[in-house]
Amino acid sequence: MTRTEFLQLLAQRLAALPEADKGRVLGYYDEMIQDRVEDGLPEREAVAALGGLDKIVEDSMLEMPIPTLLKARVNSSKSKAGNKGLWVALAIIGFPIWGALLIGVIAIYLAIWALVLTLYAVLGALGVSVFGMLCTGIWYLFTAYTATGLTSIGISAILAGVTLFMVKPLTSFSRALIQLTAKLALSIKSSIIDRSTYDEN
Repeated sequence: MTRTEFLQLLAQRLAALPEADKGRVLGYYDEMIQDRVEDGLPEREAVAALGGLDKIVEDSMLEMPIPTLLKARVNSSKSKAGNKGLWVALAIIGFPIWGALLIGVIAIYLAIWALVLTLYAVLGALGVSVFGMLCTGIWYLFTAYTATGLTSIGISAILAGVTLFMVKPLTSFSRALIQLTAKLALSIKSSIIDRSTYDEN
């Protein structure tokens, strides 16, 4: 398959996407082919090296933001004459359900990340407290309040231990949460994609 044939087929298979997004995908693969040709690979081999068109199309769709995929799904459904009235009816009747579900998912997502940000804020506050208590303790040591100074330094050491103890679990939790939300977003995108609009006939 030549570069032109490949790009034409890819454009047809991504027809449900908005023009700007489709153009971005086409430009990316066009550049990849041209780079390989410039490196000395024959054009047909450069195209073949990209892999199967089905995989390229699916990967391209999954990289799109969820609103773009929803818009593509609506456009593909509206373009089918038999589905037009049904789509409008379902969209209007089902709004209380899918609207509430969408708001619920967004609220849960924001609440989880608000919790993570709160934990990081607590960690930051502990770090500032360590510094503050240490400075206070040193100040008291040199101003004849030895007992108070030693107490402040002891408290700063305890706070430093708590802070260091929290860093690793919080980092691991954040990393796991990022992976979980990425998988969740991927599964949502996968369910939104209308494969009939880009599957090869």
